[in-house]
Amino acid sequence: MLDFDVSVEQMSVPRIPAQSSGPLACPESLQRAPSPVLFPENVPGAGKHNTEHDGMFTNKQKNFRTDLSPDDVKLVNELGRLTPDQLAEYIKNVQNTAYSLGIDEARQFSRGKMLQIFKR
Repeated sequence: MLDFDVSVEQMSVPRIPAQSSGPLACPESLQRAPSPVLFPENVPGAGKHNTEHDGMFTNKQKNFRTDLSPDDVKLVNELGRLTPDQLAEYIKNVQNTAYSLGIDEARQFSRGKMLQIFKR
């Protein structure tokens, strides 16, 4: 069994001593002040921007109307009855079919370019 009793101090990245000599030395400190001190002034127009978009997000859910054909409804019901393993297998088959169709399309497109049927 693994022991996970590691403190945050033990997990921290080891510190490399700062070398002030050399052309790539950087005097900037990573120990910065909190954000309000760094950026004390508000961005002009930011508050207005927030209030304009508040109306877009409402708490009530919208019902989306989809016109499914009877075949689509049948397929959705069949997929809903599958176990997770069967659904994963179905998705793999769909992906493999799409891949093989893509290969076939690329082959046909190359053939069309060789026969110069796209030039007019």
